[in-house]
Amino acid sequence: MEFSLPSVIRIITIVGGIVDRLLSLFQFRSVFGRAVKDAEDFVLSLPQWTLIENADRTPRYERVSPRGEKFKHYGPGRVFAEDDVKGAAALLGLIAGVFGKTAVIVSDREHTSLMNKTAIILGSPTINFEAAEYLKLHKHELPIEFVEKAVGGKNTICLSDKRQNENKEYAGDENYDYGVIIRVPHLKQKPNANYIFFVAGLTDVGTLAASNYFSANWKSFRGKPPVFAVVLKVSKARPAHFEVVVGT
Repeated sequence: MEFSLPSVIRIITIVGGIVDRLLSLFQFRSVFGRAVKDAEDFVLSLPQWTLIENADRTPRYERVSPRGEKFKHYGPGRVFAEDDVKGAAALLGLIAGVFGKTAVIVSDREHTSLMNKTAIILGSPTINFEAAEYLKLHKHELPIEFVEKAVGGKNTICLSDKRQNENKEYAGDENYDYGVIIRVPHLKQKPNANYIFFVAGLTDVGTLAASNYFSANWKSFRGKPPVFAVVLKVSKARPAHFEVVVGT
């Protein structure tokens, strides 16, 4: 059987595309879990905020138009924070780029089973119920922990580097926030099958920066141990500008 030159070129192009696809999927699964085969193998959890109802339906929101016009509304009772939604969108885009469709997104109020799923949980344990639950289960192995402290008469959180000989804390201020990405394996599943990722900041600025860093730099996590953490120092004035201060 003979092939013309254009036919050979088409075959090489097709085979090359298949090889690239398989290599990309192998790289993706090495970071997100060997059991990941489809977008449905992911769950993204966002903290949901519930506004307190009032009997006289006094406006709870103020919306400002692009022209600066202000409108007051009673509005919905359950909402997601803007930066959490933007962070989730970046991560959903990453997953859709690999599988051609987006993952499931749930609120932390839902009792969603994470078994046989790779979970990405947005928000610190002080605002995401699932983050609080699963970080507590993995507390003994975390290189970075969220620590609640009293500062100036108010409770606040900071990040604590618990590795041997480190014991350093990262607390935000008026100029800087900190974001963190932590990966841990599922406790009741086969090694490296699925993971739980915690993507959070001390404020919403850090959460969005961590989400964007994760979606853009996930390939840098290849070859890392099952449990690892990355901490970012984020400028509040310019959230797109950050530096990696911890990489375990």
